[in-house]
Amino acid sequence: MTENLSPRVLHDRATRGIVLSAKENVILEAWYAQQDAEEDTMLTANAPLSSSIMEEKIDMALVQIQTVTQQIQTLTVENTKLKREVALLSRRLEQTKTAQLV
Repeated sequence: MTENLSPRVLHDRATRGIVLSAKENVILEAWYAQQDAEEDTMLTANAPLSSSIMEEKIDMALVQIQTVTQQIQTLTVENTKLKREVALLSRRLEQTKTAQLV
C-alpha cells in the first residue's frame, strides 16, 4: 500500500483524529509553517494604512474641503453681485422703455 504524504491529506487525517507517524507529522508541520508564512505575506501586503498616513490623508482632504468651500463662498458673493447688477439693468431697461413710450 502506497502512503499518501500530501499535506492536505495529512491535515485531513490529523483533524479526524487519526494518529500520524513522525515523518507525517514533520511534513504536516512544515506545511503549516508554509501556510502561515503565505498568510502573513498576504496580510502584510493588505495591511491597513498606518495612523500617521491616515492622518496625513485626512489633513489633505480637509485642505481640499476648505479650498472648495472658499471657492464656493467667493462664487456666491460674485453671484449675488451679478444678480443685483441684473436687477438694476432690468429696472433701467424698464425705465427706458417707459420713457420712450411717453
